[in-house]
Amino acid sequence: MAESNLNKKSEAGVQLIKELIDNGLIEKVVITDEQENAQMKTLENEKKPLPDGVYVTHVEGVRKYCRLKDLAPDMSNEDIDLMANFKQTEYLKKINQNVKVIKNWVIFFGVMAVIGLVAGFIIALT
Repeated sequence: MAESNLNKKSEAGVQLIKELIDNGLIEKVVITDEQENAQMKTLENEKKPLPDGVYVTHVEGVRKYCRLKDLAPDMSNEDIDLMANFKQTEYLKKINQNVKVIKNWVIFFGVMAVIGLVAGFIIALT
């Protein structure tokens, strides 16, 4: 990372997490338990930090709390970067597979078109 003081509680760390979520590299799981939501709200009202791994999010304009799927609460920034790179690699592999499938279909229809043209030419000559 470019900044050595980057952490998940800093503004830059929160922005990093937001970018990872926005790009689909990690998923957030909204906390639906009312009791847990009440505890988080109480902690925030008392100006105490939220527990590790709990973040504030907005769902349809409503302030909610969430955890990040596949991330341990105590992951370092390097671990998050490695995990994000791994997810990017998985995503690129899926894209590569899709491109191969599309390429194969284009070849198939190209061959079918050539066969149709040759067959039409042969039929026209007879």
